Amino acid sequence: MIIQRFSLHAVIMMAVIVGGLGCSTNRRIAPAADKTFTPAPTTVDLSKGWSIQFCPDETIDDNVSVEIGRADDESSHRIWRAFNPRTDPTFLLPEDLRFVDKLWIKMTSENHREVEACVKYNGNATQKLLFQDSAEESIDRANSEDCGC
Repeated sequence: MIIQRFSLHAVIMMAVIVGGLGCSTNRRIAPAADKTFTPAPTTVDLSKGWSIQFCPDETIDDNVSVEIGRADDESSHRIWRAFNPRTDPTFLLPEDLRFVDKLWIKMTSENHREVEACVKYNGNATQKLLFQDSAEESIDRANSEDCGC
């Protein structure tokens, strides 16, 4: 009788363990059908026009929204994308803004935690952004500023 009870308990425990493995929160989720994979930019790509590089070691927030546009054209301002630790830390700007003379950028930390990023033109640092809530800048491509990452 004790052996039967033990066997029943062992079977129940194994079922719970095996069933729990299927509920792991660490599973990778496939991207939505309308989302396309964008490979990390190459060094050659980064030497052509505007790019943004987040400093992952200094960025504590796990979700930062990025808005971009032409500095002299408010109608071009738009929400562009978000950065989180699971994405590549370097982004090339879209073709319509890649070579503008003056870029407008706004970043917002969703959780109001520290964020550090570097805005570059032709691979050269133009503006360091270090903030906790949000940062908004109009940056000329001729600017030069040292960035930490």
